Amino acid sequence: MRFLLLIVLVTASFQSLALESFYKLNWLSSGSPIASYIQHSNDLEHLYEQNQFQLVWYQKEAVESLETLLALMHYSQLSPYFSNRYQVLLQLRNESKLFEYDLLATDTFISYQKYTLAAEKQGLKWFFGGTISEKEIFSLPLDIFIMAEQIKNDSLAAYLDTLSASGNVHQLAELLGGFQVEKPSNLVVMRSGTVLKRGDYMPSKQDVIGRIRLVGLDVTNVDAINRYYDNNLYFLVKKFQRMHGLKDDGVIGADTLYWLNYPVGKRLQVLALNIERGRLYKVDKQNSIVVNLPAFKLDYWLQGKEAFSTKVVVGRKQRKTPLLQVKMDTLIFNPTWNVPSKIAKEDIIPAIKRDPDYIGKHNFKIVEYWGADTEIPANSIDWNEIRAEDFTYKFIQAPGNRNALGYYKFNTPNPRAIYLHDTPSKYLFDKQSRAFSSGCVRVQHADKFAALLLQTQQIEAPKRSDLKDKVNVKIPLKKKIPVLFTYQTAWLEDGLIQYRNDIYGYDNYGYDSYAYDNSEESYLLTKK
Repeated sequence: MRFLLLIVLVTASFQSLALESFYKLNWLSSGSPIASYIQHSNDLEHLYEQNQFQLVWYQKEAVESLETLLALMHYSQLSPYFSNRYQVLLQLRNESKLFEYDLLATDTFISYQKYTLAAEKQGLKWFFGGTISEKEIFSLPLDIFIMAEQIKNDSLAAYLDTLSASGNVHQLAELLGGFQVEKPSNLVVMRSGTVLKRGDYMPSKQDVIGRIRLVGLDVTNVDAINRYYDNNLYFLVKKFQRMHGLKDDGVIGADTLYWLNYPVGKRLQVLALNIERGRLYKVDKQNSIVVNLPAFKLDYWLQGKEAFSTKVVVGRKQRKTPLLQVKMDTLIFNPTWNVPSKIAKEDIIPAIKRDPDYIGKHNFKIVEYWGADTEIPANSIDWNEIRAEDFTYKFIQAPGNRNALGYYKFNTPNPRAIYLHDTPSKYLFDKQSRAFSSGCVRVQHADKFAALLLQTQQIEAPKRSDLKDKVNVKIPLKKKIPVLFTYQTAWLEDGLIQYRNDIYGYDNYGYDSYAYDNSEESYLLTKK
């Protein structure tokens, strides 16, 4: 204990010596709490010495840009460290403590630059249910020469743009400013008493209008006095539904009501978090495939345009589709399916125990190991006695209309064995939420997608008649296509923020420093 106390005292002593110049200049007073916040005292000394001990943050644009980036960190709930710094800086600015503000802003800016570097490697751990580790940030080396040059050239604001996840701090500030966060008492929870349709009497109309206004939709043409669900509101509800990935039928049911009630503070947190996630997704729109898991959507970008877009089925919560960046190298027609061990043990064997004819009905064969030529007869195994965890044989499903991969497999080699494929279960694409698979991604209109990929690479597609009796017909692509499996639950599209359900629970964070939420007051949404 005494040893630890000695370390703390020695550290504080060194910190005080490193900040001595700022005490002499009266930038810091004796006992100033700001000194305890400083993490990079030596770098501060060097930067301000280079700047002849002049203020760094004297330009309004630079201050606003820095505070916008820190506001994103604050609202995202990714880092208590940056959230605390943001709030202290606002307090110092409001109290006109210019010198203390300047020192803490520069120190925080150094930390933020280290964060942007660390995020490239640690982002998958941080942005999907984790929190930022201060140790992982502070331990990174940083060449402050670049920062010194930006200060010297009065170009901090432009430099901050390069550090933002979007590359445009001004746009981020507008997005955050667009949230008029109301006090909890002003937001009433609407409970579903019935389904509301166009023409119904609607005593809750003003509250619905208010909720729709909060997401940026123009409600000026909606008659708030008339208590009936009229056409103008109907078309706005349809737009609201599209913004949230819902069926745009204009019917206010449970799903629409869920999003109408969605807390404003949570919208802000999710938006800020997803902006930071954008650091991981550098989409080459000249040639790439992007699968956004919560949106259940695939987009194929070619020569700067969206060449193909379709629905997908992704992994269920117990078997999440992992977030990967891989490359598609081969199209496989009439694929066989080598059943992964986990699926064999958890799904196939229990199904066989329930129905002894399951293997024959679904065209499976059993082999001792992958590549083995000899098939093991299913009736040679006592399925009632076999324990799934002890089963070592392999299942292979033959091509055909029952094959789980359908007629097309889009191969993306990776250690997790995750790829895109067709499916015989086409009915699942009609569902609003489509997290049903065991991890791989099922593609709607896989035939059209395969044809387009071959066409864009100037590869002649095989004729269906030539494929009739063939298995695993592999067609290598001339140019590999990057495939990004992303997780965006909020993004900007055509000037409006799109939201999707957090299907894997990656948006939930433990600490809540702003606590905007709905009050407990509620009433029944009804058409009485």
